[in-house]
Amino acid sequence: MESDILVVTVQDYGKGSTYDFCAYEFGSGLILVSREETNDWFFNCREEIEANGLDQILYFTETEESTEWSLEELQESIKGSLAEFGSVPELALSLLEL
Repeated sequence: MESDILVVTVQDYGKGSTYDFCAYEFGSGLILVSREETNDWFFNCREEIEANGLDQILYFTETEESTEWSLEELQESIKGSLAEFGSVPELALSLLEL
């Protein structure tokens, strides 16, 4: 499954500085935010992406880059997120049924 790569720019609440992270947007609108210290986060659409703590998302930059995910990779990521966080969006749950 192909996903477009978005760059999410966030304002750090405590410092006032900004930082960026990547998000992967699938054709259905499903967003995957890959994390190293936890399981991946999933959101129904880019407008629902959450920043850490009180940090605020400023804007999204659409890149011309994309990446390919196998169904198995996505399903494993969704299962890990479910195990750690207890829920994922319906769009992600539907991928477990394929």
